[in-house]
Amino acid sequence: MGGSRDRMRAQPAAAPHRDRCRRGGGVAIVMKFSELRMRDVINIADGRRLGLLCDLELDVQHGRICSLIVPGPARFFGLFGRERDYVIAWDDIVKIGEDVILVDVPSYARSA
Repeated sequence: MGGSRDRMRAQPAAAPHRDRCRRGGGVAIVMKFSELRMRDVINIADGRRLGLLCDLELDVQHGRICSLIVPGPARFFGLFGRERDYVIAWDDIVKIGEDVILVDVPSYARSA
């Protein structure tokens, strides 16, 4: 046997949750909520930053994301609470990027 021994190298285990997301021969892009959570949400209707994604609405019966929730802007330096949250339908999402989420919601656009 000499001085060298066969060493087994640990192989990274496949993430089982990622395998479940492969459907119809294609591969779905899988992302954790924690990776998505603190991304800026930008409305392309006016280029305005709506805020940071804080929550999701889920349809648990069908296993779908219904909408993204972004807290509304603070009133008077946050002393008087916040305005209503932005609830953005899944269909209004244009692109989920590495740093931002682009949405197209004309009803949230500020008029000039």
